[in-house]
Amino acid sequence: MEEANFPKLHEEIKDAIIRSHYELSRSERLRDDAVETAASQAIRRFFRKLSGRRPITDVYVVRIDDEEAPQEG
Repeated sequence: MEEANFPKLHEEIKDAIIRSHYELSRSERLRDDAVETAASQAIRRFFRKLSGRRPITDVYVVRIDDEEAPQEG
């Protein structure tokens, strides 16, 4: 992989993660573990298709101003 391709790869990976998110049901999108698993699988699929290898992934979900998230209190 050449560094010149990194911006394009970044966009493609981001798109794959977003697609995986919207493939989840509404209730699954509210569960961080389901979102983490879907993102991890999308990343692994992307790189397996690209290089034939599955990377080790470490996904963190950070919710920012998420209207779907359960409200506390």
